[in-house]
Amino acid sequence: MLVIRILYVISVFVLLVSCTAENMIVHNAEVKSRAAYLPVHITKPCDTSRVDASIGISHNKNKNFQLIPDERLEKGEVTIVNTIIDAHFDYKVDNKIGIFAGFDGGLTDGKILFGSMLGIGHIEKYDNFAIRYDVGAGFDFRHIDADFSYNFKWLMGEGRLYDSTRGSSFAWNYFGSVTFNTVRRDNYPTLFLRIAYVNQSLFKVTTWDNLAYESEGIRNHNLLISGGVSIDLSPSYYLVIGGNYIYTFANKYTNSVNNILPFIRINYTFNVNDRAKNEIQPQKRKKYYKR
Repeated sequence: MLVIRILYVISVFVLLVSCTAENMIVHNAEVKSRAAYLPVHITKPCDTSRVDASIGISHNKNKNFQLIPDERLEKGEVTIVNTIIDAHFDYKVDNKIGIFAGFDGGLTDGKILFGSMLGIGHIEKYDNFAIRYDVGAGFDFRHIDADFSYNFKWLMGEGRLYDSTRGSSFAWNYFGSVTFNTVRRDNYPTLFLRIAYVNQSLFKVTTWDNLAYESEGIRNHNLLISGGVSIDLSPSYYLVIGGNYIYTFANKYTNSVNNILPFIRINYTFNVNDRAKNEIQPQKRKKYYKR
């Protein structure tokens, strides 16, 4: 009985390993993907640990373009979603190291394409300006409707199979940026310039039949140039207003694409050291004197 079971397992394994999927063709693809987006980090003139919590919105008309067909893709259309809301948290350790995380969503046709990010930064301060270097990774959800086919072979025969995918899928992305901003110790506005690179998956169609695997897709290379101004509203609140120019490098399925993404965000910030001192400071007892 044990020998029969072993032979059965071996036969199933051989059957699965013998499966192959080849020559995928995407017949039609409709893709909605969020624009490449990163929040801007402003460096303040202090040497203590601070926390920034912010929310922001970016808005412009969605950008649509047709994919370039070839032997692997017959037809495809991409919608770049340009209305994005996000919530962001940035912890600056001694105003030298930044640890940040955030969630965002691209809004289109009643759907939300969620995304997130996590990263770390290094801050250098000089007399009149500061530089911050950031790197990190995250993931974005994309909505893909696609019809495709591929050659499928196994021990019992071969043929061409037709399949489709509908709905959202996510992909990992990574980024790096350098931010320059003026540093003033008065209430004048702060100017900033940010240069960033974002590697982003635009779409991917994948089949997985047993151990047979085949996929086709696009990864975008995005260059972001951002500029604007930061305005203090109070000791705890400040606005960041500006715009992103996004240049997407051409690849085999797309021409180079230009995109403009204006944004505004409000930041709430507080000094961690001051908060800690206030919490541990003992309360003074009232003294009463007899007359």
